Amino acid sequence: MMANRTIKILTALAMAALSGCQLWPPRTVFIRPISLGHPENPHALFIEGKAFLAQGEPRKAALKFQAALSLQPDFEEARIGLAHAYRAGRNYRRAEALYRQMLERAPKNVAVLEGLAICERYLKRPDQARAHFQQALALDPKSVSTLNAYADFLYNRKEYAEALKYWEESVRLDPSQGALRDLVADLRRYVAKYGKGQ
Repeated sequence: MMANRTIKILTALAMAALSGCQLWPPRTVFIRPISLGHPENPHALFIEGKAFLAQGEPRKAALKFQAALSLQPDFEEARIGLAHAYRAGRNYRRAEALYRQMLERAPKNVAVLEGLAICERYLKRPDQARAHFQQALALDPKSVSTLNAYADFLYNRKEYAEALKYWEESVRLDPSQGALRDLVADLRRYVAKYGKGQ
């Protein structure tokens, strides 16, 4: 009973740390005790995997997600995390295969659709990427992550006016994106002066 209560408390603290809340010390202060104290708990491993992914360590993240899945094979959040880790490590084909497996079971999962679209972008399949980005946004037009990923895709294809539209919506939904606000202002001036791009 006490162990379950402890892991719930530590997990709550860890998720607050992962959210980027400035009130907390570095996320590892709360992440490490979870996995060290509960090495056979898939949720503890999942939390540590998310921490490694947030810190830019996809290989370590993948190991934690794999360990979580070995203990609980139906842990879909850990499977998504593993796909994200492969993608972050630029193993796009492996990530794509996982996203497609999950999409068969959950065709309306926005995170999976977005992840698949990003993989398809880097695997040089722009038409498929575009379709999956649009599908994800049709399901959740307020997903800031998807809006940004799609805008970046469009920007790199020199579709500047379209990219601007999605970035503007992203900033409207989340005004705290200071760097993106600056980029949007610059792109707005560029589009006004030179046109929409391709």
